[in-house]
Amino acid sequence: MTNSNQSLKEKTIGILYGGFSEEREVSLRSGNNIKQALDTLGYKSILIDPAITPLHSQQFDIAFIALHGKFGEDGTCQSYLEQKGIPYTGSDAKASALAMNKYYSKCFMIENKLPTPQFQLITKDNPSTHLSFPIILKPIDGGSSVDVFKISNSTELKSTLSKVFERYQMIMAESFIEGREITVGVIDMPEPTALPVLELESKNSFYDYEAKYTNGMTTFILPARLSDALTKKAQRYAKIMHEKMGCKGMSRTDMIVDSSDDLHLLEINTIPGMTNLSDLPAQAKEAGISFSSLVDIILKRAI
Repeated sequence: MTNSNQSLKEKTIGILYGGFSEEREVSLRSGNNIKQALDTLGYKSILIDPAITPLHSQQFDIAFIALHGKFGEDGTCQSYLEQKGIPYTGSDAKASALAMNKYYSKCFMIENKLPTPQFQLITKDNPSTHLSFPIILKPIDGGSSVDVFKISNSTELKSTLSKVFERYQMIMAESFIEGREITVGVIDMPEPTALPVLELESKNSFYDYEAKYTNGMTTFILPARLSDALTKKAQRYAKIMHEKMGCKGMSRTDMIVDSSDDLHLLEINTIPGMTNLSDLPAQAKEAGISFSSLVDIILKRAI
């Protein structure tokens, strides 16, 4: 963990944003928001886009990672910073790599007896599924619902896979659970603390990329329309994911509440979005934590 607040103010914080993944635009928005917050808090910071400027050519004391997707969220960036001895925000390389891989994350849920929809890997050599339709197709290592599809029948599956396999070697299929989408953020304060549960009411058939990042496409319901018991259960599941997976600083676990009020865990995010439309800042605000305070909390847990 970093030293006192005073010593932090004397250090240069490199905000790593942009990057190489399909989530680049979201990352740029997250990074700019974090920069504004750090300026307001009186920290010295610089914006660094690894896709434009190599990390080794920049001088900074602490990295605030706002890189979503590959390189930033999969442990690669974390491994580099660890080798250089540079403290950074968020989870370490091991936890990042585990959380980023949706298949391994699902296996982790099963091992820890956490409820999750049925799933399987689909490859070019074996492009069929034993799951009942409808299903969700999603990249194993993507985020922000990029290239996520809801599939209703085998004909649709075949046509979608023909396009998907131009970009991916394999893809994960998951049983579609009809229900309400919720997400639960956890931040270290310093102990892992679950934030208010956020319910997402999308105008699309599910919470896809357009719904996430287009103003007016999704309604945030805070707190979620859940019983006290179900709220506590969702928060407990999110904390279990955060702690047992070894996450640090912050995380966000997505779930579905079905018609019987049963919870189904979907995935965990180790670097949640920090845009004006993102989930984690909205949940923090509901808990009385401003955006700047959220950034400050995350920074002070740098490892």
